[in-house]
Amino acid sequence: MATVVEYDGDEHYRHSIKIKADRAKDAVARAAGYCVIRVPYWIQLDAVTLQHFFGISAVVHQSFPHGFITTKALSENKCVNF
Repeated sequence: MATVVEYDGDEHYRHSIKIKADRAKDAVARAAGYCVIRVPYWIQLDAVTLQHFFGISAVVHQSFPHGFITTKALSENKCVNF
């Protein structure tokens, strides 16, 4: 099964139109046989997370030393589709 990975910015958790569009897009992808994985904006992908979740070995240049991305708004919905 092929996998679709989407890295969601904070607007994917704050704007109802964006949330509805994401759900529709996910349904289309799943109906076509894809596995859909959404990575929330507050987690920065690095070599460890790529290896753990996707089995991918890569060199990642991380711009946030603590591994989390800061933003103006933090989602109340912490549900992640890993």
